Amino acid sequence: MAYQIFAVIRVGSLEQELSIYEIGGKKEFRRIDRIINRLPVGRETFELGRISYESMEQLFDVLKGFTEIMKTYRVNAYKAYATSAFREAENSKIVTDRIKVRTGISIDVVSNSEQRFINYKAIAVKPDISFNEIIKDGAAIIDSSYGGIQISLFDNDKLVSTENLPLASAKIAETVESLPITRSLMVEEIKEVIDAELTSYKRLYLKNNTINTLVGIGESTDYLFRGRSPVNEGVISVDADQALRQCEEFIAMGSSGIEEKLQINRSLSDALLVSSVIYKRLIERFGAKKVIFPGSGFCDGAAAEYAEKNKLVKFKHDFDEDIVAASKNMAKRYKCDTEHSRLVEEYALKIFDGMKKIGGFTKRDRLILRIAAMLHSCGKFINIKNSAWCGYNIILSTEIIGLSHREREITASVVMYNTTEFDYSMTDNDEDLIRTAKLTAILRIANALDRGHKNKLENLKVTINEKEKKFIISASSKEDMTLERMEVDGKAGFFEEIFGYKPVFKHKKTL
Repeated sequence: MAYQIFAVIRVGSLEQELSIYEIGGKKEFRRIDRIINRLPVGRETFELGRISYESMEQLFDVLKGFTEIMKTYRVNAYKAYATSAFREAENSKIVTDRIKVRTGISIDVVSNSEQRFINYKAIAVKPDISFNEIIKDGAAIIDSSYGGIQISLFDNDKLVSTENLPLASAKIAETVESLPITRSLMVEEIKEVIDAELTSYKRLYLKNNTINTLVGIGESTDYLFRGRSPVNEGVISVDADQALRQCEEFIAMGSSGIEEKLQINRSLSDALLVSSVIYKRLIERFGAKKVIFPGSGFCDGAAAEYAEKNKLVKFKHDFDEDIVAASKNMAKRYKCDTEHSRLVEEYALKIFDGMKKIGGFTKRDRLILRIAAMLHSCGKFINIKNSAWCGYNIILSTEIIGLSHREREITASVVMYNTTEFDYSMTDNDEDLIRTAKLTAILRIANALDRGHKNKLENLKVTINEKEKKFIISASSKEDMTLERMEVDGKAGFFEEIFGYKPVFKHKKTL
């Protein structure tokens, strides 16, 4: 198999990275170069809410340099991403446009859930680590960046929960550094901020889960556990006591000591001091026995995603199932009717698969439909009468790992319009409008098929009658299906308008 040279650019809060990969061929997947530049654009975002003109100019120079390096490697394709510094900057769209004009580089500003999903995908590409083995028996992935902490809990190969904690080390460092206090008291203040968040997290999500292994990824882990530069990219596995000692050494040094030891700027050393305290408290609170540092980062995950999408590499772990697992746990949290949601999901997917030839769907549409089916009744947890609007707001307010903000908006809209009149002016984006309409039409019919929440149907099948332009749903049942038939007839008009086929429900009464 021929190989490709692929590049990933990451514009982070405190540093910018260019990583070059060889994908395909006998090696399948390997990084061949990594260049890191340290420009703390995130500090301005946290302080001022925007990226300054001066930082933009410096960033242009950095990215121009990256383009020249990519030319020397004869890169076949590249992807460029910006993370929290751009997400939170009010002028991020202006900056990305100017970057495109000045350097020719198109930058995607990824949502937090997309960023964390890509980060932990990076673990799967490590040849000397078994991702499935790590998550098999109680594990937590700690994704530590200067913009926050993401904790993903796994048990029995399944993603139990994933939550973002507002523990931005750069922002905490800036706040605490401004206080007229001693270094030891400053550390105590940092601990207090961290413990307040961890106490709430542990009560809501950890509960009775046993965490045997912590997996540390993200920007700060390289510095804390690998030295100034992540030259040693092999997997580091240590017991919890050893990891704690490493954190305590950095805490004892203070910002100035870290700055001198690692030969880095003060902004980064301040953030690393906070990261040391965060890691120490996480290890202590979780009670883990082992800590693993895979030595992989965002760029590795982004390259892995590109390789997977282009069928250059195949991974053993099914990451889409992690998105589904997180959605199921979200449904449980909001007391959704588990059996009804399961049936609606099953019926929706049968309709979706039966409409493949005429629906113009993507694989991603199927995933969004599954999530919408699972969460279609979550709004009832807040208010039964206004459940559609409540469900919309719950989904928009809850990060679902692996989904972009745009996909979450589509999911939330499908849930809302499942029981309310469809708004054709909901968005100016024609593609999103059509996707939402199609998935809403399917979910309405699927929901109607279990209107009584009694699981009446057996052997449900779908067929298309091209001549009569009908989409036929047939099933058998021992019970009366008058309610379900009326519901399907009531939803049929919208379905026919969207797809051009009238849904017809036929059922056979069995003894």
